[in-house]
Amino acid sequence: MTSILIPVGVTDIAFYAIPEYTAIVGYAGSYAQEWAEENDRPFFIINDATVTLNAPAVVNTSAIDVFGFATPGETVKLTVKGKAAGEAIAAANGKWSAKIEWKDAKDWDSLDLNATVTVNGKTAEASATVTYRPAAVLFKEFTMAHSCYTAHITRETPGVSQRNFTVMPGLPFSFRVQVSNADRVKELYVVSAKNGETKKVPLAYDEDSDTWAASGYFDENDKNYVPGTITVEGTDKDSKAFDAGFNHAFHFLVDPSGYAYEAVESNVLSDVRAAVYYQDAEGHTVLWNAESADQLNPVVTLSDGAFAWVVPEGKWQVRLTKDGYETAGSEWMDVPPEHTNVYIPMVRNDAPAVKSLNIYSDRAEIVFDSYMDIDSVNDKTVVFNGYTGKLTPTFKTETKTGSGVFYATSFRFTPDKTFDGTVVVKISGAKNYAGNAVNAYAAEVKVEKAPGDLTVAQELNLEYGKTDTIKITMENGAGRTVSVSADSAILSLSDTSLILDENGSATLTVTANLPGTETLIFTPEGTGTTTKTTVNVSISVKHDLIKTAAKAATCTEAGNVEYYTCSVCKKTFSDAKGTKAITDVTVKAAGHKLTKTAAKAATCTTAGNVEYYTCSVCKKTFSDAKGTKAITDVTVKAAGHKLTKTAAKAATCTTAGNVEYYTCSVCKKTFSDAKGTKAITDVTVKATGHKLTKTAAKAATCTTAGNVEYYTCSVCKKTFSDAKGTKAITDVTVKATGHKLTKTAAKAATCTTAGNVEYYTCSVCKKTFSDAKGTKAITNVTVKATGHKLTKTAAKAATCTAAGNVEYYTCSVCKKTFSDAKGTKAITDVTVKVTGHKLTKTAAKAATCTAAGNVEYYTCSVCKMTFSDAKGTKVITDVTVKATGHSFGAWTVTTPATVTAEGVETRTCTKCGAKETRPIEKLAVTYTPGDVNNDGSIGADDARLALRRSVDLENYPAGSAEFLACDANRDNAVGADDARLILRASVDLEDLSAWG
Repeated sequence: MTSILIPVGVTDIAFYAIPEYTAIVGYAGSYAQEWAEENDRPFFIINDATVTLNAPAVVNTSAIDVFGFATPGETVKLTVKGKAAGEAIAAANGKWSAKIEWKDAKDWDSLDLNATVTVNGKTAEASATVTYRPAAVLFKEFTMAHSCYTAHITRETPGVSQRNFTVMPGLPFSFRVQVSNADRVKELYVVSAKNGETKKVPLAYDEDSDTWAASGYFDENDKNYVPGTITVEGTDKDSKAFDAGFNHAFHFLVDPSGYAYEAVESNVLSDVRAAVYYQDAEGHTVLWNAESADQLNPVVTLSDGAFAWVVPEGKWQVRLTKDGYETAGSEWMDVPPEHTNVYIPMVRNDAPAVKSLNIYSDRAEIVFDSYMDIDSVNDKTVVFNGYTGKLTPTFKTETKTGSGVFYATSFRFTPDKTFDGTVVVKISGAKNYAGNAVNAYAAEVKVEKAPGDLTVAQELNLEYGKTDTIKITMENGAGRTVSVSADSAILSLSDTSLILDENGSATLTVTANLPGTETLIFTPEGTGTTTKTTVNVSISVKHDLIKTAAKAATCTEAGNVEYYTCSVCKKTFSDAKGTKAITDVTVKAAGHKLTKTAAKAATCTTAGNVEYYTCSVCKKTFSDAKGTKAITDVTVKAAGHKLTKTAAKAATCTTAGNVEYYTCSVCKKTFSDAKGTKAITDVTVKATGHKLTKTAAKAATCTTAGNVEYYTCSVCKKTFSDAKGTKAITDVTVKATGHKLTKTAAKAATCTTAGNVEYYTCSVCKKTFSDAKGTKAITNVTVKATGHKLTKTAAKAATCTAAGNVEYYTCSVCKKTFSDAKGTKAITDVTVKVTGHKLTKTAAKAATCTAAGNVEYYTCSVCKMTFSDAKGTKVITDVTVKATGHSFGAWTVTTPATVTAEGVETRTCTKCGAKETRPIEKLAVTYTPGDVNNDGSIGADDARLALRRSVDLENYPAGSAEFLACDANRDNAVGADDARLILRASVDLEDLSAWG
């Protein structure tokens, strides 16, 4: 049976799939693996045979790098396709690695790898499958930089890849990628995949370094975007997409995040221990075990003062500690929402000190190591003995905090007459931002020649992978040291401390490691001033350009110039090579070029036109001179004749008549038609003689008489009974027969349905009449619907417990209800339901030892009552939970006693964390100088252990036996100097007995 021993501090075992690798390795978080490597010991002790095998999924060379963990000290035997391919010995920490050469592999060959370990007759086995593709484009190295954080991952060491990465929202990322078979690559991208969406940064190729690089944002429209899983992808020269075998799920730490600072926000603090805490279900404050999320807690801030985690939902607080500073913390924060601006000020405990003091003939300059209250630094607290003139203090630099208070670190005192010789300066009573006064200070200072300002180029543009120099100069600065700082991996500096030569100048060499922008800060010693230089590192991105043809502008519509759009970066260019970026491709509308045509009056038969304007460009016409009112018809129709009708006069049998005709009062012409289109000159109709027309006999109807057969002369209109017109008659009528009527009774109308009057219908002619004799014909027998007679009921609002009603109208006739005053919208339900309480929850707040809490309760914003349940059914009047009082636990040692100082025991209230302390007696001296590991000898192991303890002084405080065994130079500190002295003593056998 396999037994596992987990190191102290590792509380859970997680299993992680190594990106792009086919096997799975188990380890107790990243901390356990680092611990095993640093201590050269296994992070687990294995009694039985065990082995893991990690191999790349795809390779493009005959050499395959494999690695894993196995029983320490045992031989790992390797095979490929069942044939022996080498072996490796597992180290003391269980790690093993090997390189397998398999020269018989062919393109797309699938290689089955196997690793075995045999212990006491028992064999453990692990396997993996590798595909051989010599043309595959695979990543060799990947570097990502952001702010002062850098991740560097190689294909040979994927198992120890960096996972945690702090993100400072709003700042760009820089990338450098090296791939194999780079000559086959057309385009390469760094891709972020998150929530089913991908965003990418295009990389540019640099032939000199054979690398692809870029600097920018995954989303130009959202520069606060936090990436997800990072991959490297691209297209080859055949425009086929490929995956370069890099797939890394970084822990991008961003919530909560912020930075630690002192006095002013720009003065960020490094080496601060930042820890994040949460509240458990009982309201207790608990230090988060971040290893379960493969993170560190606490963390130590770098040069940007930043801290960050990714925490689950809950209530969280960040606390900061640093030697020499008061403990500080944030407010409690509910997560979500996201918190990326947790800026926490820290306050120094010790007194401020003078960092530098220089006196020149025309001024004195004092630089403090802390931001000072400017009102406390004056000619009363800073005294120049022997100087009798007037001194005026000014502030070399000043910084405004959010509170509106000004602080400064550098002060200048200007005399009304010059300094000379030496000056004794005494400082007493000057205070820093925290109210701590400078310890009494006195110094005799020689007056020297004043240096000038540091001169340095404000900006340097540098190509990726290239090297350039920056020259700095300072008048009267010979021999002065100028420190140089940079916070990211974008640049490499030839030196971080420059000494100005006899001419007051020095040269700094900078090398561009990554694309992006870096700020170099130059600080001349003793001046309290800084000068900054911005270095822009650029690399040309290969654009994927799509042409948009030029489009001419019209009079009213804008056009565009010919331009090219990059499908990758979305920028536009005026040239096909993408060298000339443009932001505006628009060609403005030209506007109309108008010519006026005067109005022309119409005649009777000829059309005229209105006044109009014609555009010579678009050919359109307009009624106004500005071309704003388009018209399509400019014609004024011909006025037409003004005709007077002369009725036709029939000729008689013996007398001539005339045709109907029309005479124009304007042109005096005559026409046969009313439109004046047919001109005529003769309107006379000659006498006709009788022209008889037969009218056939017609039977009479109910109301209409008929007639006998007769003949009518069309000329004299006389009637005749014969076809020859010899027998004149005057009456040709046959009387009407009368109606045959049927009665329909009257029907009353309702509110919405029409009725009818009483009426009679003739079965012969089908007409209707209002009387039984059929003398009064009617066409409408309908009686219209009466309409509703409505009464309004006003709306009544519902309350938390009582129903109301909408506004409605009731008809007194049909008794129906309607929602409108016209009675067109019938409704059956006018009730407004009870609203119910509108409750706001107040979460339960646990009582502490000294403060009352409250139960969970709900308050109705309408009726203001409180309830114990979310449905508002249980009314309560008292929500208070009384304070519980302290409950102290056992005494524990918080400051171990040392040989020089008493220790401290502390006991803590198990509920609220309140503490009580009591002293512990000093320890007797029980150590051997230099023998750090207490093995009876002094050697390299003692030096290494002393160096390790120098960064863990929380467990080895000053004055303890362990501390004194390490403190070789007796400066009451443990560091690299002590380690070197111990190492030298082990070689020279130097007598270290004096240490005791």
